[in-house]
Amino acid sequence: MPLDQPIFSEVIDADERNRAAQDELRSNVQEWFDRLPARQKDAFGAWIDSTAQCDALVTLCAAAGDWNRTRMQELFKCLS
Repeated sequence: MPLDQPIFSEVIDADERNRAAQDELRSNVQEWFDRLPARQKDAFGAWIDSTAQCDALVTLCAAAGDWNRTRMQELFKCLS
């Protein structure tokens, strides 16, 4: 076996794990979107399909991140 074969194998394995994680994320997001009521899908679609797409995505990321950090802080307070 060539000396670099184990490293190449590790790279291939890491790439396969990354692709599997991406597939799972895409599936989870699609399932979440499918469960939204039509009105929310319309609003979300309009934000994403507008000229303000980047701003909408940045704002959505900030809102979700803020909510998650706040929620985690609340959970840690309960455990203290």
